[in-house]
Amino acid sequence: MSDSIDHLPTRIILTGTRSAFIGSNLVSDGYHAAVATIVIGLDADIELTRFEEQEDVNQTGPISVIAPGTLCHFETNGGIALLFCDVLSDDYAEIDMRGIEGRIGALRQLLQRGPTDELPRDYLDQVFHLIGVDSEPISRPDIARVVAAIGKEPANFATVESAANLAGLSPTRFQHVFTQTVGMPFRRYRQWRRMGQVIRALADGESLTQAAHAAGFASSAHLSTAFKA
Repeated sequence: MSDSIDHLPTRIILTGTRSAFIGSNLVSDGYHAAVATIVIGLDADIELTRFEEQEDVNQTGPISVIAPGTLCHFETNGGIALLFCDVLSDDYAEIDMRGIEGRIGALRQLLQRGPTDELPRDYLDQVFHLIGVDSEPISRPDIARVVAAIGKEPANFATVESAANLAGLSPTRFQHVFTQTVGMPFRRYRQWRRMGQVIRALADGESLTQAAHAAGFASSAHLSTAFKA
């Protein structure tokens, strides 16, 4: 691979918990992620604007952290990495932004290289460790059990009640605890994991309709609408 960002291949890395996109910046409109996202400019700083109720917040730097459900817009010249956090174990709020700036060169090199002999999970563990985020299990095994089950079979959870039963909680209590623990509502997280399953199915050669049905979407049109949202 050339050292030039112009020749950086697009990579999508899915591990079941953490995931990543590495390549050209494809975000032309507002960005609104289901999970916490770490954004890294691979050869230039990022200009990021968060759209908040009181006033817009602007910042510029090599790395930015976007909390779940935050509407924002970002621009950078060249390549970009979007690192999607594990909702159960990654405490993105504890990232030392000043400390990372001293390691940004090594971080960019690792992201540009991509995984070689490592398993995708091991590779992303290296990346997150360099950022200063290491996995630590949450103290809610009931919610962790649901998250793990959704990751394996997201199409199985058509209703909140089915997930609440697995957690051993009432639907109302489950939705409150799930949002508090994971950082987003159950339905939004379920949608996020279904999208991951669709990407895997398409990579394995399935048609869009087959991938949509396997992930729990009613049709490819339903999937397309959800994907755009």
